[in-house]
Amino acid sequence: MRHASGLRKGDTATAMGAAGGNSSSASGACGGGDNGDNGVGGVGGGSGVGGGGSPSPTAVADAAATAAAAAELAELTLPPVTPATPHRADLRLLDKSGLPTGGANGGRREVPLQLLLLPGTTRGQGACGRVVEGLYGGRRVAVKLVADTHTWGGPSEELLQTFEQEVEVLGRCEHANVVRLIAACLQPPRLCLVMELMETSLDRVLHGRPGQALMPLDKVLHIAIEIARGLAYLHPFIVHRDCKPANVLLNDPWGPRPVVKITDFGLSRLRSTVQATRTPGAGTPAYLAPEGYDAAINVITHQADIYSFGVVLWEMLSGSQPWQHRDMMTLAYDVTVRGQRLPLKALEAGGRCPHKLRLLLQQCWEQDPRRRPAAAELVKELARVMQYSTCLASPGPTLFRM
Repeated sequence: MRHASGLRKGDTATAMGAAGGNSSSASGACGGGDNGDNGVGGVGGGSGVGGGGSPSPTAVADAAATAAAAAELAELTLPPVTPATPHRADLRLLDKSGLPTGGANGGRREVPLQLLLLPGTTRGQGACGRVVEGLYGGRRVAVKLVADTHTWGGPSEELLQTFEQEVEVLGRCEHANVVRLIAACLQPPRLCLVMELMETSLDRVLHGRPGQALMPLDKVLHIAIEIARGLAYLHPFIVHRDCKPANVLLNDPWGPRPVVKITDFGLSRLRSTVQATRTPGAGTPAYLAPEGYDAAINVITHQADIYSFGVVLWEMLSGSQPWQHRDMMTLAYDVTVRGQRLPLKALEAGGRCPHKLRLLLQQCWEQDPRRRPAAAELVKELARVMQYSTCLASPGPTLFRM
């Protein structure tokens, strides 16, 4: 029986790592770093490999780390992961029914492809591992490499379960606003995800340039609508649980209509398994819904993502990080007991937050999760706000005295 990754335990393959040669430092990333990392760390100035001057110590260390990771990944095959790939839950049901378990591809194994890691292309690093660029099947990809389990804060089995969960969730997804999982390996200790490459994260666009101007309102609304579309696709089956700018990836980030995709599903839960989560407080505190702080609540639903979405929208409007200089205990008390929410008056007074948008944000932040709007409803309401704002910004007809 195959795992969601398309690999059986014990399967091997041929993934090659590059320790030499040149590589351009594209500004792409897979996203979703840990401990507040953007997941799209800039390299700056190229990799130092094959350049005219001496490579910097950082570039040398990065290339060495990538080469070491490549050596660890040697002798692995990575069959592609597609929505047609059978999943464990699906296979269990099919086993009980007695039907064939070959899936949409008639039981054929996917052809393994070679993975080539590119030195000097680290895009993000956290406690769990890092994201580097690579080549897979002739295309440039983002490769999420998991650190050695001995350096990870939890037991290796817990790490493997988290990683398998991300593969299980992403392997089911095929949507324009969800980052695509291309391949994966779940054979300890060589754990990696191969994902489509994106240019940068929303977090880096918002906070990567000190003193930068606020994002135009129409662009804020466009990105918000795209995020809401991705959530609307996910929510019938999946709760993301960590919606934040670092987990929203962009292509053409400085254009008026960037491509927007949700990423990092390590904390996600399938709706069929959400009844009893062992980690109700999982997520990033500043974006966590009130129910996420309550240890007595062991059911976290898609409405928690709606609350987090409201915080992301506020962050785009204000250009500020939410709840700065507030520790987790204070924040938990303020949000759950005192019912505090992020300030909106200054945004509304400055014309950044039309009245209808303010009402929508307040609905996203309702204390009772059942009163928050659905993601599909957010798409419709935000489109109306965008249409209204465009009409206000457009000059009226010029009148001439006859």
